[in-house]
Amino acid sequence: AGVLEQICFLTVRTWRDGDPIIDLRTHQPKKHPRWILEPFIEHGEPSILFADGGSGKSFCALAMALSIATYRPILGTPRVPPMNVLYCDWETNVDTHWQRLNSLYAAYPDLSRDAPIFYRREVAPFADSINVLRREIARLEIGFVVIDSVGRASGQVDGTEGAERMWAAARSMNLPWLGVDHVSRPKDGDGPVKHDPYGTVFKKNWTRITWGVEKAQAEGEDQLHVALINHKANNGRLQPRQGYCISFENEWDEEYGDE
Repeated sequence: AGVLEQICFLTVRTWRDGDPIIDLRTHQPKKHPRWILEPFIEHGEPSILFADGGSGKSFCALAMALSIATYRPILGTPRVPPMNVLYCDWETNVDTHWQRLNSLYAAYPDLSRDAPIFYRREVAPFADSINVLRREIARLEIGFVVIDSVGRASGQVDGTEGAERMWAAARSMNLPWLGVDHVSRPKDGDGPVKHDPYGTVFKKNWTRITWGVEKAQAEGEDQLHVALINHKANNGRLQPRQGYCISFENEWDEEYGDE
């Protein structure tokens, strides 16, 4: 009982004290590139990829994860050695992401299929799962995390309180992460789409880089043209628009697992 009481006391004191104060005059920063994945993911910073449903944003996020895990410029240019990646998913399932990942492998036949990308199906809000996630991040030596989607991970689709809890939990990972989110629209449903993630304005304010995804695809067409547009950049100028073409050469088979 005495040991447990002492642990509780030290835990509360550590939480209240927070990180130590640092004298910036004597601080020696660690040398590292600005970018994890240029021009989308900065070192140690959160980024958001937002768009309407069906725009290919989750597919783009997985392609970025594969670029980081393999040091191959599939979508973006890696600037650091390969990292283990964790994909936290609130919207679909492991089979869908397995199929998407294998379609990316099919487009790059020389790419090794042992990329260290780990998947976790999520239900509870991110902040409620962070203790378990931090243990798994340490065990698997994760260097980069994808959160898909931010609205579901927050526990509130458009509330500030849920977003604040999620950002605080994500900050405690001390890792760069990419959030996938939906796009903001006017409350009356009319007018142009806003160039912000859906919900509270703090999502944009707390994120260092935001990218909007726009697509062009005709009905029945087997090519998806995607434009990634940089709407916010805290640590430098806005990056040029990025354009990609995703071709679907074969339909998925009726059963998952078939190549």
